[in-house]
Amino acid sequence: MDISAIRDLKLKYPGIILEDREILLIAKSIREFPRCSLLVFGMGNDTPLWLEINAQGRTAFLENSKEWHRKVRESCPTAESYLVTYTTKLSEWEQLIDDYSRLTVDLPPQVTDTKWDVILVDGPSGDLASYRRHYGEEPPGRMSSIYMSSLLIKNGGYVFVHDCNRIIERQYSDRYLFDVNLVEQTRTKAQLRKYRIR
Repeated sequence: MDISAIRDLKLKYPGIILEDREILLIAKSIREFPRCSLLVFGMGNDTPLWLEINAQGRTAFLENSKEWHRKVRESCPTAESYLVTYTTKLSEWEQLIDDYSRLTVDLPPQVTDTKWDVILVDGPSGDLASYRRHYGEEPPGRMSSIYMSSLLIKNGGYVFVHDCNRIIERQYSDRYLFDVNLVEQTRTKAQLRKYRIR
């Protein structure tokens, strides 16, 4: 898979926010695992793209927005997806960084019984202004997603965290995925970080 193949996929699935280089980096990592198990925090316009890229493997999605979950399920009815509840608020990020009980998300056994090859953290929303504008409340942030990824990833697997240009994503990634495991990061606006967990 190369950048032109990614561009073709993005034309097929419009509305994807991730940049071409970011998608390519994740796609190449998925291809390292035969029948890759891929877990994605967040559902959106890129859901069918991940299903196609990982067509030979298993892809599951975790989404907290009932609206997005319903919308994407209508277009991808066979996608394995779970509606989840986060108990955090973005503004609590500093006080929660070592509060494992609050960071833990109640996930179904279909998710927790798997050690995942690749995990993409691209949800829930960590954008205060747009989330409040759309939903009228504060977003949960990605603190729990990053923490749970550290528990769910298999030894030798990859965790990708999007929007590491933001302090919360950076701080939680450093705390739970460890700087020593950081193997690559993009120079894109939203900065995608790739961690290989050992």
